[in-house]
Amino acid sequence: MATETAKIGIVGCGNISNIYFQGGTTFENLEVVACADLFEERAKAKAKEHGVGKALSTEALLADPEVDIVVNLTVPKVHAQIGLAAVENGKHVHGEKPLAVTREAAPSLSRWRRRRGSASAARPTPSWAAVCRPAGS
Repeated sequence: MATETAKIGIVGCGNISNIYFQGGTTFENLEVVACADLFEERAKAKAKEHGVGKALSTEALLADPEVDIVVNLTVPKVHAQIGLAAVENGKHVHGEKPLAVTREAAPSLSRWRRRRGSASAARPTPSWAAVCRPAGS
């Protein structure tokens, strides 16, 4: 049975991003296809280091039709803003904790997610690359 590959875009290319880039190569049904960062050179460097085809602006990544899931690794104060923009663009969202830093932002993100049929999740510690194992391993 063939499994569809989920295409991932990583927003935020700081230190924690390495584990997500590496995690994207652990599973045959995941592929990191794009990354973005506030600092363009950092995104380009991470794309080159991890063999990712596109280093984009955040706006371009969120609008990219190839990206199915946005991994939001930005600073917490913009988690809800990036998450909402991703959902508004029809993406699923996985974020470093928390999904939002205010009570007002979290329900807003939840409502948008439900309307758009998107899923969202915030990672507890430790990272998914460290706790998830490919089937059969």
